[in-house]
Amino acid sequence: MSVADHAGPLFKKMFPDSETARNYSCGRTKSTAIVKHALAPLSKEGLLETLRSWPYCFATDGSSDEDEKLFPLLFRFQSPSSGFVGMGFIDFAVCNQATAANTFAKIDNLMTIYNIKWSNCLAFSSDNASVMLGKHNSVFKRVADSSPHVYPLGCPCHLSHICANKAADKLSIDIEQLVVDLYYYFDKSSKRKEIFKEFQEFCNVATQKILKHTSTRWLSLMKSVDRVLRQYEALTSYFESCDDGKKGTDKSAKLAERLKNPMTQVYMLFLHSVLPVFDSFTGLLESEEPLIHKLYDSIIKLVKDLLGKYVQIQAIHDSESLLAMHFDDETIQLHNQDLKIGFATRQFIQAQDLEGTPALNKFYKEVRSFFSTALNYIRNKFPYQDIVVKNAVVLDVLRRTKVTFSNLNALIQRFPHLVKDDDMDKLENEFTDFQLLSDTELPNTTVILSNGVTIPRRIDEVWHEIYAMKDPATGVARFPVLSKFIRSVIIIPHSNADCERLFSVVRKNRTEMRSSMGVGTLAALLASKVNLFSSTTCYNFNPTEELLQKAKKATVVSLEK
Repeated sequence: MSVADHAGPLFKKMFPDSETARNYSCGRTKSTAIVKHALAPLSKEGLLETLRSWPYCFATDGSSDEDEKLFPLLFRFQSPSSGFVGMGFIDFAVCNQATAANTFAKIDNLMTIYNIKWSNCLAFSSDNASVMLGKHNSVFKRVADSSPHVYPLGCPCHLSHICANKAADKLSIDIEQLVVDLYYYFDKSSKRKEIFKEFQEFCNVATQKILKHTSTRWLSLMKSVDRVLRQYEALTSYFESCDDGKKGTDKSAKLAERLKNPMTQVYMLFLHSVLPVFDSFTGLLESEEPLIHKLYDSIIKLVKDLLGKYVQIQAIHDSESLLAMHFDDETIQLHNQDLKIGFATRQFIQAQDLEGTPALNKFYKEVRSFFSTALNYIRNKFPYQDIVVKNAVVLDVLRRTKVTFSNLNALIQRFPHLVKDDDMDKLENEFTDFQLLSDTELPNTTVILSNGVTIPRRIDEVWHEIYAMKDPATGVARFPVLSKFIRSVIIIPHSNADCERLFSVVRKNRTEMRSSMGVGTLAALLASKVNLFSSTTCYNFNPTEELLQKAKKATVVSLEK
């Protein structure tokens, strides 16, 4: 907003012959007023109309701000006109004493102010904290009291992060802490960075800085480990030659000792080989497009990928249920030399002649514990047995011939208010008709990019065309009951990444230079960005006459409040 104070004088200097530039007057105060009382209300109008008339999914999470704890009111919905499943933002609930009762009261108060009914809420998404999703005393429990059929969903991305962390705890060499220590050793010292550049040049490696790993960031560890491995020779040389005058006690000596130990590199190479398994799972589910129909398959793929690292392939094939098998049984596990610890890891072990050493035997034992811990956590915490997750595959039009009406019926049993009993026979007939569609009758399920690459279309785009299909004999809607039900189920979120994306935007707007920005101004900015300018650019935005009138009156309205 502060740039607005300079924009007017700048325009006058740039365009001295322009009457428009001479008359331009819109400083910080007026700009703030326009955002709060013109743009933000406009950005919420269509969203509120949809939320009051159609099912929606609600998502929230607590910010990590020290001064104020913000809980965003985020909504996932399907546009009635375009069929696009998107995210909308309304406001922030401020709750510094974030108990379940207080948090819900603050959120519920805003829901009442905006006249949004909980009865339209189909699903509640948050992180996996008990205060948000606990069975007895949580925000979800209070939402469920207002909407009995609401579906709770934690965040599989967060679960994947915890899963990897718990598995890594079984390794005796803490690679995560080493990466953090390396970053902070160089972080504030330009002298150390400059000296390190000399070693990078000497070792003929790229001049790159050590990346910061944040324990709460889902995908940062892999990038940090990869960077350290690429700089490993230069780092080892740097710390071996480092002399701070406190041998054996200073940070550099301790880091040198850890880096010089060949087992450190073995453990790091192992993590470098296995972390992509978790990252690919998390990366897929961070997508903004609706993917609830892929969540179950993604969990099973994660399980298979981990089992294949240390369990005999035949044992995996013979198992009727992957997560029910006794993968801790060493008789079905691979021998040490066959464990999938990564090609680079195996090459390094051979080059260093470590095979058969006590340290490597200990490493193999910990690798088995790593995989067993990860799989046990998935078995106990991941929603692979959830009714919605297992049966949402009905949304996948390419698998329509492989699913049955029982899959659809399981979803209906979970959300019985979405289909009337009198419509069940009609729904079954429509579902059969849908399954019998030939590939030529289906809408295109792929799209060709400008570079010639073919990718799958968003599932909401495909279903929007199916909604519009007409019966060839009568010309009326072909799937009216099925379409109404799918419109609801397709908006169920597959993760809570929407909240993380919003907090990322918050951090870019509420910076150290703008730390005094009020919650009202911040909420108005985000509403404008998320609801209005996520699908169009500011220079392509055409304001209506009504918006222009509101903008002209915005300062007066702001001063009156």
